[in-house]
Amino acid sequence: MSVCCRMDSPLGELLLVACPAGLTHVLLPGDARMAAWACVPEGELPALRSGRDWLVAYFAGKKAPLPPLAVEGSVFRRMVWQAVARIPYGETRTYGQLAVGMAGKNVCPRAVGRAIGSNPLCLLIPCHRVVAASGLGGYVAGVACKQWLLRHEQGTLSASGKSALGEWG
Repeated sequence: MSVCCRMDSPLGELLLVACPAGLTHVLLPGDARMAAWACVPEGELPALRSGRDWLVAYFAGKKAPLPPLAVEGSVFRRMVWQAVARIPYGETRTYGQLAVGMAGKNVCPRAVGRAIGSNPLCLLIPCHRVVAASGLGGYVAGVACKQWLLRHEQGTLSASGKSALGEWG
């Protein structure tokens, strides 16, 4: 059984979904999957509480412990999501760079993009940090949202001189 809660964020209302094993989804405004979601509202699973805490910290530019995650997907998708999760805060990678790094396999960047597009845990698995070689690329919640997230991360790193946006800012 899944339970869910909604929370306000600088991006708009987010939907968090959890099961007893952990957080299963974080959906952003503009994500078509949000409208179709059916779950028991306002359940109080620890994963929902820690997921909200993590998101509040993220939007405040602070670090928090990752909540327990219960990610389901094919072996390939999970491999891609793990690679995305390793992209450091404030940095970006291209779809092609991720494809080359897929456990020594020759993987098509488009397949990587499709796996990223099905990411159930936006922000926690930071797919907004994956960009196209020729620009920002797409994003399930829209390119404006992706750009906002990259700028947010750049703003929290500005004292260090690092840039999350590179040439796409």
